[in-house]
Amino acid sequence: MAGQSNMVGYNTQLGDIAKRWHNPIADAQVWQDGKWKPLRACGGYQKSGFGPELSFAHQYARPGRRLGIVKLATTGSFLSKHWHPDINGGLFDQLVEKVAKAQLAEPCRLAGFLWVQGEADAYEEDSADAYSASFKLLVERLRARLAAPELPVLAAAVNPPEHAFPNLYKVIDGLSQPGIDNRHVISCEGLPKQRDSLHYDVRGLSKLGRRFSDTLIAHQEKTEGAPGPQVREMIYSSANYDCWYEGPQEKKGAFVVTFPYAIVGDGLLEPGFGQAYFSRKNMPAIYIRSRESNWFQTQEVFEVARKIRAFTGSKARIVTYGASMGAYGALIMSGALNAFRVLAIAPQFSIDRRVVAFETRWARAARKIGEFMHTTGPLVSEDAEKIIVYDNLSMDRKQVEMFETDESWSLLPMPFASHQMLRFLQESGALGRLLDGLFDEGPELVALRQAAREGRRNSAIYWMTMASETAAKFPQIASNALEQAARLGAPRRKIRGLQAALNL
Repeated sequence: MAGQSNMVGYNTQLGDIAKRWHNPIADAQVWQDGKWKPLRACGGYQKSGFGPELSFAHQYARPGRRLGIVKLATTGSFLSKHWHPDINGGLFDQLVEKVAKAQLAEPCRLAGFLWVQGEADAYEEDSADAYSASFKLLVERLRARLAAPELPVLAAAVNPPEHAFPNLYKVIDGLSQPGIDNRHVISCEGLPKQRDSLHYDVRGLSKLGRRFSDTLIAHQEKTEGAPGPQVREMIYSSANYDCWYEGPQEKKGAFVVTFPYAIVGDGLLEPGFGQAYFSRKNMPAIYIRSRESNWFQTQEVFEVARKIRAFTGSKARIVTYGASMGAYGALIMSGALNAFRVLAIAPQFSIDRRVVAFETRWARAARKIGEFMHTTGPLVSEDAEKIIVYDNLSMDRKQVEMFETDESWSLLPMPFASHQMLRFLQESGALGRLLDGLFDEGPELVALRQAAREGRRNSAIYWMTMASETAAKFPQIASNALEQAARLGAPRRKIRGLQAALNL
């Protein structure tokens, strides 16, 4: 719950409500002073008073639907000046940090984001003009930082007096703009106010909280049958790494641990690798996120591994899984995690130019990392089954050949997939085969290769790679391949660029 004065509960006092409402609310807690505490009126979780959280909790919480509230609201705060995600150390960062700590303390499910703000921005034209873009960015960035891409957003359409807040309509339009899924705008019409006609009185706050609760319950009932994670438990959180569990509340001793691929930008704004797939299947998954694309060349990542092992227990069956940089991480962390299986898609042994002079990718990351850790042998689980999927016609073949392999390694070459092997597996329909029997017998490798071979004609990556590889000697084949790629929806810009580069 976040916002400004009407989320705070401006000028509210304990004496404003009947004594029967002074007691802690059953099955409801609030994050306060670094721990979960019973939610109650004027309970000390903010400087004074109470907001719509009380009536929201009274209506929402029940034995089968326990509620935890993380609230951060500041009177007079602007979205443009205080809540904007690009403000370093601003209210947005403080809220994310608060939620992260709350998640570390107890298992939970992220149920929704409740927002009561906009009066301040409606007062200034520049802030009101920027509200639409700022609010959309706030939602996108919050969902990214919390790794909750479908987090429901409930925003109150505040209604201060228009004569004093001439840009109000821009704020309301900003809350209602298209392009934000799972967003509900809550009407504030008819909410009783204090004498200033700006702040809701206790009755108004009570009605607002109930409107929030009714809307969220209706949303949950509508999506009740949709698959998704039942519970989330934060395992580790720092400035560099996030790690959390999502899946069934009842854990049965088997987990897939996923590792992120390299990106340009802040990796803590990316979802967990494979999160959409494993959430849809409601499978027990542990996700690691890294702020930087550092190929896990830090000791801290081994502290993350220790935390994971403490969470899962020593007897749990663990599968490590990743692509590109994440595939390297899945391999080198398999020993620390005592994994029994590793699924590594297009892994690199190194990006250190002194060792892999042929490597032309990730130059910026290579310069920043400097000397690379190449003693991977002792780090890879000796007993784990290692399944390596890669394009044997690309430079990835040279990378794979640098690993110390033995009979526990299964190398699956798939030509004309390029380094975008993950995308190729998705487009060819073979990725599901790779993830079959994850915790049991594992994928049937012959069937996996057959599925990729049969489905490759449906892959734009396959045709684009074929065009690039055949253009020099077989321009007609390359031209036909580009036609197939265009048919499958490959980006026109890339097709035109490849045509120009290959003189086709």
